[in-house]
This record gives sequence, C-alpha cells and structure tokens, in this order.
Amino acid sequence: MDLSLYVAVARAVNPAVAGPSASGRRGDDANIRGRGPPFNGGGSIEPLTGLNLSHRIYLAAGSRDGDRLANMSGALSALGRLGVSIERVSAVYETEPVDLPGERPLLNAAVGASTELPPSELLAACLEVEQALGRRRSRRMAAPAGSPRRADQGPRPLDLDILFYDDLVIETPDLVIPHPRLHTRRFVLAPLAEIAPDLLHPVLEADIATLLARCADSAWVRLAFPPGAWWTEPRRQVR
Repeated sequence: MDLSLYVAVARAVNPAVAGPSASGRRGDDANIRGRGPPFNGGGSIEPLTGLNLSHRIYLAAGSRDGDRLANMSGALSALGRLGVSIERVSAVYETEPVDLPGERPLLNAAVGASTELPPSELLAACLEVEQALGRRRSRRMAAPAGSPRRADQGPRPLDLDILFYDDLVIETPDLVIPHPRLHTRRFVLAPLAEIAPDLLHPVLEADIATLLARCADSAWVRLAFPPGAWWTEPRRQVR
C-alpha cells in the first residue's frame, strides 16, 4: 500500500502527524519510508501503521530442534490467534545449517499473511510465539545491516523473521525491514520465490525471483514437505 495513504489517514486521525517533507528525528531514532524519500515524522512509526488497516507481510519460518514440522505448524496457529491472518505458505525446505556447521539441518519456509498489527506489535507477536515454543533468543530479531552478529548457539525449535511489511523500509534499534540479509540467503529466497516471485524489494529494486537467480549462497536447499504438510488453508464458506 502506498505511503501517501498512510500519511493521509494519519493526518485525518491526528493532524500533528507530519508528511514526507518533515524533518527531524523521531524519539526512537526510527526511519521509515516507502519507495519515495525517507519519512521522518514526530513520535514513533505507529501513527503510520496502527490505523486498523490491513498490511501485507511476509515472514520466514524455520526450525532446527524438536519436532520441526510440528513447531512450524504450531507457529502458524499461534500467529493466527495474535492477529496475523495466514494467506499462503510455501513448501518446507530442508537446508544446510550455514551458521552452525555439523548441526542438524533446518527446515525453512515462507509465509504470506496480512495483519492490522503495526510493525513493533508484529515483532512482539513473533517473539511471543518463539518463546511459547521454547526459543530463547540471545540476539535481536533483525539487527541493522552491517551490525556484528553471533550465531545463536541455544536450542532453536522455532525461528520467525519479518521479511517485508508492505513496501516500507523501517530502521529502528530493534527492527530492520526488509530483513537486511534476506537477499544473501538461499534458504530464505527459495521458499519466498515460490509464493511471491514478483515481490519487489523496495531497497534493492529487484524482485525475489531475480534476487534468487543472483544469490551467491552455495549452501544446499532441498524440498522436504509440500505446503499442506504444515498448513491447511481454511475452507471458504459458499453462500
């Protein structure tokens, strides 16, 4: 959805919300923009996204420990109870554990969904689901691009990462969208290209199919389970 719509609605709800030409930094040092110039309004990013509008989001889901497929299926159910409407999922791929050589292969998949949750609440929902399934993160969900990161050596029954939130570009101390490393990871791009090959990366200005074709990641990725193995599309009522 175009950023101008967010601004128009935000101004209608709160006239103090500035437009794209506003200057100055927000209190949480956030930077949010669409495909146009950076948006730097007062307060937080929530006036633009917490307006009871439905937002298109894409998530990466993965699991290494325990019943991996059940963990991922349970995550979808839990997200649904927290305000995330699952609309499409990819097949599940078994992938080489790049950051943890010698460990058990991971299962990875992509999720297309919609939500009225603003980005910070979506992040909180993902972390809540991870923790409910036994994950204890020792790092941020999406560290800023270029930041040093250590591989999480603890149990990893579930990984949930926000890949895209509409076409917004968000940078805060706790959240970076689009995910800053998705274009370098075949295990993210392969499932995502299955469900959204034409999705345009708002920063790199290339679609997912193109990014996958360009990806230099040599780690192996192989099909493990069809989409129906971990998610059943709700039946639509016929009137």
